[in-house]
Amino acid sequence: MDVWLSRFLISATDGFLMLDENLRVLNANESWLQQAGLKYGEIIGRHIEDIFPDMGKEKLELYRKVMVTCDPVEFRHEDSTRLNGRVFDVKVFKIEEGIGVITREITEQAKYERGLEALHIHTSKIAEAKTLEEVCRLTYTLLQDALGFPVIDLIKIEDGYLIDVFSYGSEILQIPINGPGITARAARTGKTQFINDTREDSDYIKGPREWIALSELTVPVKIDGEPRLLINVESPEVNAFTENDRKLIEILTRHLSSDIKRINYENTLEALEKYSKLLHKASTLDEVVRTTLGFITDAMGYSRQVSELLKEKR
Repeated sequence: MDVWLSRFLISATDGFLMLDENLRVLNANESWLQQAGLKYGEIIGRHIEDIFPDMGKEKLELYRKVMVTCDPVEFRHEDSTRLNGRVFDVKVFKIEEGIGVITREITEQAKYERGLEALHIHTSKIAEAKTLEEVCRLTYTLLQDALGFPVIDLIKIEDGYLIDVFSYGSEILQIPINGPGITARAARTGKTQFINDTREDSDYIKGPREWIALSELTVPVKIDGEPRLLINVESPEVNAFTENDRKLIEILTRHLSSDIKRINYENTLEALEKYSKLLHKASTLDEVVRTTLGFITDAMGYSRQVSELLKEKR
């Protein structure tokens, strides 16, 4: 191998491994050793399959194919045992009498892609939900089981308070929007709150859990531009969430916004149909007024106080 090329590959930030014609290790750079969690003396002279016993026959054949055809190949390798599920992009190419291997960790990218796939599958189910409660239940399942967030709160915004709908733990909390708290700030501003270390945020207040949440990510679900629901995830570890976590939840909230608007629209149509039938049966002015006020309060979302005011004006 050219000396300059050899020095370049050995000093590269990507992992570099050099194998002989029998797929035994000739050399490796420090980046590769760190990726693999191995020491130089543990790999020299060993067969690639001995180092990665779970690599499988198909991937082993790819190495052999490169030796025969001299055509480079690229694939993903996930070691679910020794490397704790880390994912690598692997490029294998012919180099002199042996093989060169360049590896780059793409665990976070692979996790994000799996998250997008899970979002696609689960949001199609959420799109069939008929009630807000069903939307929240399916969303909680998606966040916990498919996306892997361990601590989740789904919080609705109602009459100036934050009220838990689905929550990690048994206690149901009510927090005033105008009070302290990261979730309250998200409700007031309508903006994502991405806190890597809550000890540095003066708005943080400890909840009923035994442990302190050191990381918190809160994303509002907006209906017609106004926050109506919050997705809140927490962790007892600092820097627990990534930008990809943020992107996934923000994508989810946009889907939820559309689904909740659809449900509200369907409920309004159903209420209108019911109101029309009741109005048709009304035989006095008082019955018309009572029916109309009930529709304004229950279906249109106006408060009871507004209905009473309209009644007084009558």
